[in-house]
Amino acid sequence: MINYSSTQIDFGGKPLHLVNLAKGQLFDDSDDLEARVARRERCWDELSSSLDIAPYSSWGDALETGMALIGNVIDTAIHQKSEVKQRINLLGDLQEGQEVYVLIAGAGQTEGNFRGLAGKLRAAGKTVYVHGYDFENETLTQSGDGLMSELKKINGAEAKVAGILGHSTGADILLHLSTKNESYANLISKWDTQVLAVAPNNGVYLTKGNIWQKMLRATKQIHDFDDLKTEAGAFRNNEMYGTVQENIADQTLVVICTGDRLILPGAGLHERTLIVPGEGHIKEVNGEFMHDLYMDIFDNPQTYRV
Repeated sequence: MINYSSTQIDFGGKPLHLVNLAKGQLFDDSDDLEARVARRERCWDELSSSLDIAPYSSWGDALETGMALIGNVIDTAIHQKSEVKQRINLLGDLQEGQEVYVLIAGAGQTEGNFRGLAGKLRAAGKTVYVHGYDFENETLTQSGDGLMSELKKINGAEAKVAGILGHSTGADILLHLSTKNESYANLISKWDTQVLAVAPNNGVYLTKGNIWQKMLRATKQIHDFDDLKTEAGAFRNNEMYGTVQENIADQTLVVICTGDRLILPGAGLHERTLIVPGEGHIKEVNGEFMHDLYMDIFDNPQTYRV
């Protein structure tokens, strides 16, 4: 039996589960890749059964995600390249004490996915920076170094990052930094930044009957680094595997949604996880309910640090 504590948080008419897994339940450095996957799946199966979490939805998220991906292809074609990539090194002038909110999209996604959330943040008077990275040619370490460069600029201007949200591959970057990069942890700790890693994949095997994943794999919407059966996938798992550094453990929250069919919820499970019923992979980043939830977490972080 797994050892964990759970707190129910009612938000927007939905019961959310804030789960804290005891150390050693999810991560063990002696595990090989197969054992890591088995341990994660066992933890999720026991946890979801204990909390009476409904099974994954089947096709609603698949259709929604597919339409969103088509929209992103069109958007990218219109703008010649991803709007997110155009945001690299465009932080602008910062003032001492200014608070910045950093958003990091998933692989191949555009800034359009963040328009709703960025709009809410800006309407509340907050400064928003959408970070770009080259997911096709960078390792997580390289993408993390790129984000660290921007965070150091903010620190150099004596401004601060009040909140960071990374979705999908963007969440992978944050988990790499949170587990491996001491300089990142020191900055996040100094600023008391609320970090949200939404739907990280941690690498998954894509051959377990999920036809939707197989279709996306065949059309290259799921990439080699998403699939643990590939060398790139195994390497990426190593880049983000492990416990979040102790000095930022309370500030770092993984968010997973049970309706996600692209990155199944169990693949994203971490030691501090907020489990949201329903909601799919695209709604995790551009759904109104999730926008309100992220705003609430940013505004009331202590509620989610129980």
